[in-house]
Amino acid sequence: MIDKLYPYRFALFFVTKLTVLFGSIVIPDAIFKKWMAPILLNGSLIFGVVLVSKNKYLVQFLLEFLIIKMLIAINDSLNSHIYKSLDYLKLGSYFLFYSVVT
Repeated sequence: MIDKLYPYRFALFFVTKLTVLFGSIVIPDAIFKKWMAPILLNGSLIFGVVLVSKNKYLVQFLLEFLIIKMLIAINDSLNSHIYKSLDYLKLGSYFLFYSVVT
């Protein structure tokens, strides 16, 4: 699967980033923040793994990181309480991921 997506890795990563950046202009804000942004950010994480898929150690690290991020997202969607520390953890995880990918 990764081999089929590898030739399109830059375009896929770019499209997810553009959609996250400008999607709230087209899609209503409540729907975008609740449903579209988490899906697009997780898609961006997946395409980021495809982006660096030739480095096996980096892929292993990013896949472990992706699993942890998905667990945080599931926990966040199941709990209706807003935890400030969870928001900081998500922000820090995105910073770590994009600093490794780029």
